[in-house]
Amino acid sequence: MPDRKTKDRDPKDPADEARRRDEAARWKEENAEAIKSDNERVEREGLILAKYRRL
Repeated sequence: MPDRKTKDRDPKDPADEARRRDEAARWKEENAEAIKSDNERVEREGLILAKYRRL
């Protein structure tokens, strides 16, 4: 079955919900190294634009 575009998905359809969960899990797994690396950099150096935050 060809992958449908996001705009064609029905948020109430269980099959679409399962597909979104699978895609999110796959994306997280595929990008785990980059996420870890970025988190380590933020821990070391802080947020890039932190000096401009007003909170």
